[in-house]
Amino acid sequence: MPDLDVLRGLARDEPGVQDEPVLAVEAAAQGGTLGALQRYFGEDDGRRGVTLVVDGERVGHVSRADAIGPLAEATRGSYGSSSGMSLPGHAQYRLLRLRCPIPGCPTPEILVMNYDEDDPPRCPTHRSVDLERA
Repeated sequence: MPDLDVLRGLARDEPGVQDEPVLAVEAAAQGGTLGALQRYFGEDDGRRGVTLVVDGERVGHVSRADAIGPLAEATRGSYGSSSGMSLPGHAQYRLLRLRCPIPGCPTPEILVMNYDEDDPPRCPTHRSVDLERA
């Protein structure tokens, strides 16, 4: 199942969740997103959730517990789970953390898989200001 389908299934509409990072995903380039999100949560126990935005549209809140759940299920294994053949190693995708350079900006941290320094995303609050890597 593609990562984006899994993430959409995990996303919940929780209006009370504010000031959390935004995971901005482009549907055309979403491979590895779930693994990168799991690593993002694994790097800091204080990270509780993200707001999932796909192609500029808010999908919902993805909690740490829900995002790590598929990893736990996948590593649990069952009879025959080792029968598959795959290449050695694994992808090391990382989410890039972006922020608005204007002090006091209310826009939360933005998490992306792809970043083009020649065409960076803009701050949703200050539309003429490019986001910077945090």
